[in-house]
Amino acid sequence: MPIGTALALLVSLEAAGSRPMPSPADSVLVCLAPPTAQMVGGRNAETVAAVQQAFTEYLTGPTMGVVALKAKLPSQAREEAKRAGCGTVLFTTVKHQRGDPNGLLGKVAGRIESSTWRVAATTRSAATKELAQAAAATAHDVAGSVKSKDQVTLEYRLESAAGAVLAKGDDSEKADSDGDDILTPLIEKAAEAVAAAASAPR
Repeated sequence: MPIGTALALLVSLEAAGSRPMPSPADSVLVCLAPPTAQMVGGRNAETVAAVQQAFTEYLTGPTMGVVALKAKLPSQAREEAKRAGCGTVLFTTVKHQRGDPNGLLGKVAGRIESSTWRVAATTRSAATKELAQAAAATAHDVAGSVKSKDQVTLEYRLESAAGAVLAKGDDSEKADSDGDDILTPLIEKAAEAVAAAASAPR
């Protein structure tokens, strides 16, 4: 899949309404700023799309929803979040480092892909199903094959509408073997911290 297609797919998926958004009156809304990525091999666009999809999966539930922002500048993302009615905005960065001269981009598609297929299976619209399936394929394209000792770092920062930092982290994982999914566990851990901080009384 060509580079750049990933973000367009996610925007289309959101527009198609693949998943009902919780009401701001009784749920927590987390605005997700476009992730940034520094990846070996130059697959930044696909990685951004996969990370955005994964955080959306983990942070969507009966009492929480995600609004994907379009503004890339932090100042504009904060303003867009306010206008969207979000109480918090999440900024994320992914960095990939080779563990040896022949290392390639770590495989992140496995769990992301399976959860995206679940979205496709539960949506009513045939067009939305196709978009969800295409997003899963995009996550798979981000994959490649992970090499032993490759390292992925995930940085995240959750801010309140007023700009206060509610949660932040900087965690890394190293691949134990070729084909190891080292990004998804980082996202899952970060999502747990973000969900707790976003839901906490203030």
